[in-house]
Parts: sequence; structure tokens; C-alpha cells
Amino acid sequence: MSMMTKRTIRPLLLVLPLLAVLAYGSSAPAAAQGGETLAAPTVALTAATACNPENPRTYLVASYTAVAGADSYQYRVKWGRSGSLGRWNKLSRQPGQHWPVYLSRYVEPGEAYVVQIRAVAEDGSSGAAGVKRYSYSIGEFPSATAVTVSYATDDEGQTDYSRARLTWQGDARSGGWFAVQQRAIGKKWQSGPWLRASTIGDAAGSPYYRDVTELDAGRGYEFRVTGHTPQCEASPWSEVATLWPAPDPPTFEATVGRGNGKNGAMLGVWITDPQEGADHHTFRVGDADPVKMAAPKMQHRFPAQMGSEIELCVTAGNERGESAEECRQIVIRPDSPFSDLYMEPSDQIPGSLDVYWKLKPVVNPTWFADDEGSTHSPPSYRVALRRVGVGPDRWPNEDTTFRTVYREGQENGVDFDGLEGNRDYEVAVQSNYYGETTFRYAQATTHMYPPRNLAVGFDDEDGGRALVTWNPPTGGEQTGYTAVLRETYGGKRVGIKRPGREAVSAAFDGLKPGRWYHVTMRAVGLGNVRSTTTVCYFQHGVAGSQNHAGANTNVSGSSCAAN
Repeated sequence: MSMMTKRTIRPLLLVLPLLAVLAYGSSAPAAAQGGETLAAPTVALTAATACNPENPRTYLVASYTAVAGADSYQYRVKWGRSGSLGRWNKLSRQPGQHWPVYLSRYVEPGEAYVVQIRAVAEDGSSGAAGVKRYSYSIGEFPSATAVTVSYATDDEGQTDYSRARLTWQGDARSGGWFAVQQRAIGKKWQSGPWLRASTIGDAAGSPYYRDVTELDAGRGYEFRVTGHTPQCEASPWSEVATLWPAPDPPTFEATVGRGNGKNGAMLGVWITDPQEGADHHTFRVGDADPVKMAAPKMQHRFPAQMGSEIELCVTAGNERGESAEECRQIVIRPDSPFSDLYMEPSDQIPGSLDVYWKLKPVVNPTWFADDEGSTHSPPSYRVALRRVGVGPDRWPNEDTTFRTVYREGQENGVDFDGLEGNRDYEVAVQSNYYGETTFRYAQATTHMYPPRNLAVGFDDEDGGRALVTWNPPTGGEQTGYTAVLRETYGGKRVGIKRPGREAVSAAFDGLKPGRWYHVTMRAVGLGNVRSTTTVCYFQHGVAGSQNHAGANTNVSGSSCAAN
């Protein structure tokens, strides 16, 4: 390892008083023969910081004691992640002149270093080596965060794979000083100098950035960043940001259906998240030869054997290489082609549930003879509904009543009406998309029924009062009601009433004759469950006006008659 040049040493001289361990001098020992008899020098290893705004970095400084009979000395160093101590370097000093040994490389946060120094006799033989280890510990100064890297683009908007921009967020205490390391994937980290990084914008919190050039367009790279305070406190390394010229691994889905023969099956695969920059996808099924499919085509079919288990791997690629493989173990058995199944209550119709499902967009066979000679029945679905927990444990079974739905499109569903209010139901759906599949299940709770026979009457003795009446909802499980009166034109709320369980009427005051109003009613159940809404429009004080406003809508379908 070469000595530091005078130019490199000069900034270190500013901090030499900080070095606590220095070699002590002695009179020159007599020249000796037989290096095997020389003792090991005592070695000290200290970090020296050049902590100034132009070049904040930390070096290692070694010192050692004199050895009787030594004619000269040698040293070697293991730098951080280096695998060996390297070659021996000569210290060309006369015995008795034992100045510190300035090691030319600067140290990295969190790395461990080793220095060996040995005495050499006049005949060239060496004595035992003195050893000292040093670990450059990191402080509490926070590391850089949100590290990202992306390729540059040229004037025409095309990706320039030889240039990239690295960005990160850094603590303001760094003063803008950072070191960036990069490496080609599979290679060693390359140390970079401390640099004063620029920010992307002038606003507070703008990220720092560094532009990287001379990249090999066919290689992937990794980057990491460390910060440095003006007091030479180093941060840990940031997380690693990866730059890869090939696309990211794709995501995919697969469906298994019946194919030709007694045990034949068909495996359908489709790409669900096409990767930017991918111009083809490669499929590998088990030990079979990979199949390459040009983009933008996103689906492919493979023959398979029912009951077997295979590994399916998919990659995305372009002229610069293939992504990593995305693999999955798949058991070949008829599978439900649903990518989603859910059931929810209707917001408009009490006692109604809407069931929805969606087909996986893959391997859409023709429903008659296809090019491979197989036939497929038109897709249909068997749908069953019951109250949760009511009936046998094995459900559906041979006694279950099904509703058969025929669909050919991707969006599918069925409605159930006339159900009990505020009850838990479950639905089971089976498809013959590729032969009978297993059942898929979903659950939902119906809304309560609203109050019935909502009506509005007027008080002959008080022209500003309206009397709202109703009958309890079907099922009678309400704990109370909520009635809201509003002006129809403008929507201003006039009043709100919360009658109890047994109430069948409520009075509102402060109305103006001839003005249009509407009252909305809900039943309220346990746990603050609400019913659907019933509405009655009326012109106050005008008999026969009920429910004839231009904006009229009677959501529940109940009557709204004058008293």
C-alpha cells in the first residue's frame, strides 16, 4: 500500500493534535541479523478526520513502537470488506524515527479494518507482526432515506441506459455532504468521494440528487448513500436502490380447466401487470422448453395432466435481458375462474341482496369445437342462497335449490329479492366454465325494511304544524326511528325527530303554508343498523298535494297519502 502524498497529508495536519496515540522515539538500535528473533512492535490504530467544508472524510493513522535490532519496518492493511491483507509495504525510515503511518484510503461507516506492522532485520528477514483492528462505528446521525434511481431520457424521450439519476432525502444537518457507492450487480462496491450534493428544487425538503454516467447498458447496478455532518459524524448506509435495464418480474394468474381425454386438463396463464419496457414474456412449465410470447399478447394455454403438480415460471424481457423469474407451484385440478365474488345489500330495495362475480380474463375457449378438437359447454353458474347458520353443515348438498344463471360475458351477477330484513345471508356459486368447479362463498346482511304507509297531515288549529304518521316496518325489529324534515327547494333542514320503538307519529312545527317540504324516514335497529329510506313530499296546507313535487321520488315504494 503506497504512502499518502504530501497533498493528501496536508489537511490531516490540522487534526494531528487530536491523535492520542503516537509512536514514541528511541535511539537507533544496532543493525541485527536473524529476523526470527525480532519482537513484534506494539501497534496503535486511530481514525483521523479531515473535518472541513471542502473535504469531510476520515482516514486511518497507525503508529508503532521500536523493536531492538530492527533495520526497517513493513506494514499491510485489510480494508473493510477486502478478503485479504494485501502485500507488505516498506516503511523506509531509519530506526528511531517512528512517525505515524498515514494510510491513504478513507474509511467507510460500519466497516472493520486490520493493520499489521513488523520489524525487518538487516539481512531482510522479518520478525513477528504486531496486529491492530479498528471498527469505524457509525453515530446516531440518520441515514439517507427514500433512495430511488431511474434511467435518464434523451431529447426525444427515449431511455438512455448509459445515464441515470439517483435521488434521496437527507437530514439537513449533513450540510449537503454525502458519499455514494455503486456496483454492478454481482461485483464489489466502488467507493466514491464525499461530495456536496445538489437539491432538485429550492423548497424545504427537496431531495438531493446525483447524476450517474458511463453505465453499461447491459448491466444492472446497485447504489447506496451515506451522510456526513460538519462534525464528521457519519450516518449508516441507506437502503440499496437497484437499477436494472431489463423489466421487473411480471405478475400473473392461472386457471385450470378440463381439456381433452379422461385426465386431460388445460392450464391457462395470463399476465395481470404488464411491465414497462417488456416486449415479450417467457413461460416455463415444469421441465418443458420455455415458450416465448411477444407483447402485447398477455395469455397462453398449456396442456396438462389432471392431478399433477407443476412449477410455472414467467419472466418479462426485452433486448437488454430477462427479468428474474416469478414462479408458482400449481396443482392441476378444476379451479373456480372467479377473480372476485361478493354480495351486498341493495341501497334502494329493502330485503334485497345483489351478488356479483367476475371471470378471470384467461383462456376464453370457444363454446363449441376449437382448433384442438375439444368441446366446452356454454358457461353457466349454479347459485344458492340461505340464512347464515340455518340448515345442514354440508351446504350446498343434493337437497339444495339452485338458481341457474347463464352468462357469456365477463361481468356476472344475480339478485335476490323478498328476503327478511336485517338478516345475515350467505351465497354459494359454482361454475362449469371448465367443468364443475368448487363452490365460492360470500356473506352479507340485508337492510331493515323502512316504516310503512308514511303519510303527512295538517293541523287545522295550527297552520304551521305537520303531523307525520307511519306503520312499523315489516319484521318489527326496530328500536326507534329517525325522521328528517327539509325544504324541498334549497334543501334546508327544518327539523329532526327520533321517536322510540312504539311510536307511530311525530309532529313538526314552524312550517309555512304553501311551501314544499319532504320528510324522510328510517327505522333504526340494534347496533344502529339503519333501514332503507322512505320519502314523502307535500305542499304544506294543501290537501292532495302529497307526493306530487317535481323532484318527487318515493324510494321505498310505500304510499304517501293525506289524512
